Order: sequence, then structure tokens, then C-alpha cells
Amino acid sequence: MLTLCLCFLIAPIVSAPADQSTPTQGPKVIVEVVDPLWMTLPGIDVRVRREDRVEPLQRGTTSKSGTVEFVLSFSARYSIEAKHPGFKSGRVRSFHTVSSPSDQTTARVQIRLALSGKAIEIQ
Repeated sequence: MLTLCLCFLIAPIVSAPADQSTPTQGPKVIVEVVDPLWMTLPGIDVRVRREDRVEPLQRGTTSKSGTVEFVLSFSARYSIEAKHPGFKSGRVRSFHTVSSPSDQTTARVQIRLALSGKAIEIQ
């Protein structure tokens, strides 16, 4: 019991090294994930990938409101993918971010996930 308590006290102090490929300033994109009935989905894994790289650049999980925000690099091409068990993967294949800080705006992207199996109606 004492060991468990100490782990909780120490855990907030230890932090993971910062990802050097994640920009701290740049254009923002807010991704909203919805189901086939357009209801927002919390807890969905969302990955952003630059088209010139294989590895995901950033990962996030949608909040209670079904959204997650990413800060991207200027003048680059990205794809976004949302995955969750019970749904087919949803993807935005290619989009281009603004080229300069003066054009900086927040983009909003909505991904609608389809059910991976047959829908069952419960009455």
C-alpha cells in the first residue's frame, strides 16, 4: 500500500522528453470525430501524419466534446486518421497548412466514423 502511494506522488514529477518534431507555434487544427448519427465521440484515437513521413507526427484522444487540437508546421501536407474499436477508420487524406504566420487561422476538420459491423436497433 505504501509503495502504491509513493508511485502516485512521484509520477507527476517525472515527465516524458518533449517530441522535437511537434511544433509549439503554427497553424492549429481542431479535429471533431462523430458517429453515423452525427453525435460526437469522446475517447477516439486521432493521429496526424505529415505526408513526407511514415511515423505519426502527433497523436491525441478526443475529449468529452469529441474534439482534439493539434499545432502543425507551416506550409506542409498532412493526413489525419481516427480509429476506434467498433468503427471503420476515418481519414482525411491530404490537406495543406497555411504558408505564413500572417495567414494563421484555426482549421476545423470533422471525421465521421462508420460502424464496422451490422447496426442493431434496440427498442
